[in-house]
Amino acid sequence: MSAQADAEAVYRACKGFGTDESTLIKILGHRDWAQLQSISQWYQHLKGEDMLDRLRRETSGDFGRALVDGCKHPVVYDAELIHGASKGLGTSEGVIIEVLIRRSNEDIQMLNQTYTAMYHTNLTSVMRSEFSGNAQYLFSTICLGQRQPGVFDPVPDADALQRCFHGDIRTDEVTLIHILTGRSDEHLRNVFNVYMQRYQARIEDMVRRHTSGDLQRGLVALVKCVQDAPLYVAEILESAMAGLGTNERRLSRVTIRNRGPFMEHVKLSYLHRYGKTLRRRIEGDTSGDYRKLLLAYINDS
Repeated sequence: MSAQADAEAVYRACKGFGTDESTLIKILGHRDWAQLQSISQWYQHLKGEDMLDRLRRETSGDFGRALVDGCKHPVVYDAELIHGASKGLGTSEGVIIEVLIRRSNEDIQMLNQTYTAMYHTNLTSVMRSEFSGNAQYLFSTICLGQRQPGVFDPVPDADALQRCFHGDIRTDEVTLIHILTGRSDEHLRNVFNVYMQRYQARIEDMVRRHTSGDLQRGLVALVKCVQDAPLYVAEILESAMAGLGTNERRLSRVTIRNRGPFMEHVKLSYLHRYGKTLRRRIEGDTSGDYRKLLLAYINDS
């Protein structure tokens, strides 16, 4: 189907009495970001109105929110998530961690530019207003997007990490942050392996033992992503559905942000970790059009 034909079909699905949710899912749930942008542009050109505005009027609830969010440009969506997490009383640290972790220098630069254009302030300023102490330093440093590319001898960093955890007085959190936010994933994986060989301990366990609060949560997420990003996302998805009641906002957010080819790795990691398919888990915790949309997003409809 062409983007023009898709735009026409979306218009017909929203026209008249009642909304054809099945058509919306069939089209918007199975297109990548570039295709969705093209459909939105054609919709604006053909109908003289914004497609997302129309979708907001015609849909509601978890389904409507996930459908609209899934059509947004990824960087715009991330900027909105950070803004929403940092306004009002209290900060939604989990959202900020999800958005900022696993980003390249180029990703961070683009997110900074988009956030500044949308909200007239930069991400570093937001992190400084929302966090304190070394947690503030961690997230502000991530927002600079200055990870050193490539790999080099991992031994000095492994030894430096050991000194961070076993200082004379307290944990050297600044050096710990400097290493974990300033190196490439490939280099850090080498460092973690060398650390295990030399000191018989996992970096994640050491971080949990020697840090706390928002700093700990951010560093643990960073370490998990370096070690196995698909498994990290699979664990977040499970946490959104575990216990009494499903956290639909988190489930939608993580599904939307990780859709596409990467989701295939997430599904495989989920199966290996939890002994069931992600599709089966979603089917058991959601219903109706919302369930159908999520299954489309994970390419399992």
